Amino acid sequence: MDFTGSTAFGEWLEANARQAQVYTEKSGVNAVVVDSTDDYRGMLANLAFSLVLYSGQMCTTPQNLLVPRGGIATDAGRVFVDQLGRDLGSAVDALLGEDAKAAELLGAVVNDDVLARLDAAPRLGRVVVASRPVSAPAYPDARVRTPAVVAVGATFGADDPAYAAECFGRDAVGWGRG
Repeated sequence: MDFTGSTAFGEWLEANARQAQVYTEKSGVNAVVVDSTDDYRGMLANLAFSLVLYSGQMCTTPQNLLVPRGGIATDAGRVFVDQLGRDLGSAVDALLGEDAKAAELLGAVVNDDVLARLDAAPRLGRVVVASRPVSAPAYPDARVRTPAVVAVGATFGADDPAYAAECFGRDAVGWGRG
C-alpha cells in the first residue's frame, strides 16, 4: 500500500494495516529559498503558479518562502521583502484574476480544515495575498478559495505555527535575521 498525505493518517495506516506492506510519504513542509535571480518577473510567475496550483493543497506546494531581510539581487536591481511581497501578490492576482480560469487552476478545497487555516492565516502576520472565494462556473457547488500568503518574521522554532507543520492552503513568506 502506498500512501501520501497527513502524518496522522499515515501513522494510523502503519500501525493498523499490518496485513499489507505499507509505504508512507507523510506531510512535508516545503521551503523555497529566494536569494537572487536573473529573471525576476519569471521567478514571480513561477512562484505564483506553484503557490496557487490546487489551492496550495498539494504535498509539493511550497509552503515557506525564505527571503533574506536585506532583500534579493535581481535583474531589476535589489528587491526588498516588502516589494517582493507586493510583486508576488500582483503575480498571484494576475494569474487568478478571472474566476473561470482561477477555478480550473485552484480546484476545490478538500475539507473544512483547509478553510479554517485560510481563515486563521491573517493572525500569523501581514497578509500579502488574502484568500478569497472563487466562483467555479462549471461546478457551482464547489468550494474554491485562493491560498493565503502571509509575511512573517523568522523565528523558525519547532513550535512556530507558520513553519513547523504542513498547512495546506496557506503559504508563509519569511525573512531571515541576516
